[in-house]
Amino acid sequence: MRKLRHLSTLWLFASFLTGCIKQSQPDITRQPTVVEFGSKPSGLQQVALTVVLKSTIDNTSMVQSKINSENGQPYTDGLENVQAIIDQNGNFVFSTNISKSNLAIRYVVYDLSDPVDPTNTYVPAFGRGYYNQYNYVFTTGNSQYGSAFIPLQNLSIDKSECLAMTCNVNGDGVNSIFKYTIRFHATKDDLSTSPTAFVIVTRIADNEWKIEPASCGTANDIGALWTGDTRNEIPKGYFHLPFSFKLTKR
Repeated sequence: MRKLRHLSTLWLFASFLTGCIKQSQPDITRQPTVVEFGSKPSGLQQVALTVVLKSTIDNTSMVQSKINSENGQPYTDGLENVQAIIDQNGNFVFSTNISKSNLAIRYVVYDLSDPVDPTNTYVPAFGRGYYNQYNYVFTTGNSQYGSAFIPLQNLSIDKSECLAMTCNVNGDGVNSIFKYTIRFHATKDDLSTSPTAFVIVTRIADNEWKIEPASCGTANDIGALWTGDTRNEIPKGYFHLPFSFKLTKR
């Protein structure tokens, strides 16, 4: 009987000790989430947009809507091969031609006539009149030097945030295979020493947002131009690129 009591006591002590050990184990099931540029943890409702590109200084601009040579002609998600959305991650995503087989119906024109270095005479093909041979893709994302990221769907009215933006100019693969990128404090240009602007996103109404270049409180409109793919890019200088995007929920 005494032996049974002794064994029972040992069993209870062992059970208690095992429970303590289990409770002290670190939680190793929670792994950090790796987030690429232009993304954040998903789950928000996607918002379809109409986008208008306007100049901000006289009639010059980084980009102009080009259809019948009219500046300010709207781009509408789902029409003319255009994609224009706030995605499920809270980022602005705008592509002028998502077709894999057709030349662009809609495109944009970059004004690269104002380099920061006046001796820089480089002009890429997409700046020399071959506009419809490219797909122009604009994507906002977080910058380590900008403001705390707020998904655009959750940004309050009359509030702004300071983000990065990547502007890819991708050849259609048939008439042009070249690729160019203009960055506003994004990826390779997201450095404390970068002269490039951020983009300021402001929610101006429940169904409207505005995007313009700036430096989180100070004036700046500089973008960095690169050629080639991400592994073999060549820097082609900095350019003054004023612009204004107006986003309207469809």
